[in-house]
Amino acid sequence: MLNVGPTSEGLFPEPSIERLKDMGDWMKENGEAIYETKVSPFAKLDWGRCTQKVKDENTVLYLHVFDWPKDGKLVIHGLQNKVVDAYALNDKKKRDLVVEKLTIKRLR
Repeated sequence: MLNVGPTSEGLFPEPSIERLKDMGDWMKENGEAIYETKVSPFAKLDWGRCTQKVKDENTVLYLHVFDWPKDGKLVIHGLQNKVVDAYALNDKKKRDLVVEKLTIKRLR
């Protein structure tokens, strides 16, 4: 929740203006991960949240990372589909992130 309003003189405080500008800048780079998305298909993620959007025939997952794991690896328990592409939204060059599929096999 953001509470922004004018002072009794009808002016917006400079910190509020700066915060709104920062939010606008963030939305320019990351808005597609928020607008027209649906709730996460995952119950709980230790490091953040996920939103999803269907584009063409693919489901795009947007991973909102608030707490990067110390080892730098995001584990997504329950992901069954093949990962077609992975990159940071704010990377203009859309360089691929390394994706490793972890398979656990039952011992006999």
